[in-house]
Order: sequence, then C-alpha cells, then structure tokens
Amino acid sequence: MEVKSSPERLNEAKAEAQPEQPETASELPSAELPSVTVAATAATVATLPTAPILRLREIENVLSEGLDSLYASLSQADKQRFRAAGEGVARQIIALVDQGKASLTRVRKLIIKWLRLLPGVNRFFLEQEAKIKADRVLALWRTR
Repeated sequence: MEVKSSPERLNEAKAEAQPEQPETASELPSAELPSVTVAATAATVATLPTAPILRLREIENVLSEGLDSLYASLSQADKQRFRAAGEGVARQIIALVDQGKASLTRVRKLIIKWLRLLPGVNRFFLEQEAKIKADRVLALWRTR
C-alpha cells in the first residue's frame, strides 16, 4: 500500500528536520549570543600615549633637565609662559626633525630663544645649556 504525501505533510517533515532559528538576537539563548569584548573604553583610549606624544615628552624632559631651581624661582605667570614656550619649542623641534631640516644650529637657536625667557641668566650659561640640550635632543633621533 502506497501513501501519497500531501504538500502539508511534506512541509511538516521539513520543519521537523530543521530546528527553528530565532529571527532576532533577543530570541537567542544566552549561550549562543556572540560575545564582544571591548579592550579599552573611550576614556582609556584618550589617555594612552601615542608615538608623537612620547616623542614630545622625551624632548620636554631633555629641555627641562637642570632647570628646576630656575623654574622654581619664577612667578606663577612666568612659569605658565615658560612652560607654554617650552612646549612650543618641543613641537617646533619635532616639526624640523619630521621635515628633515633639523640641524644643531636651528635646534640650538630655538632653545636659546626659549631660555632667554628666564630672567637674570648669564648669556654664557644660555649658550652652554642650549648646546648641551640640542646635542641630547638630536641624539634621540640618531639612535633610532
């Protein structure tokens, strides 16, 4: 005896063979939800130092070495002006290096101009400090 299958019975057989798949993510069981791991939040991404920031900090550290006592003797307004000028000099040095135009003379002149903001400092001290700092700043890129 032969049983003919109706179209309804055929659809039922297909449905039993394939389990229903949910259409939205909210219908998925928790074990099947895709896991997304966020490595860093937006706040930590903003605080992570990047290569240009690290370069800037290295230069600022070299420029500020040995000037602690002179910096401490400045007034608050002069400290802010001196710090802002130092950051500007560091950015100019990075720009010169990136353009391939950095030379000892150019870097030394930038540093002398910045150090002249310190009141009552001997001209020979300025020249000597500028030469030492320029050598150290340029040595940062020679070793890379």
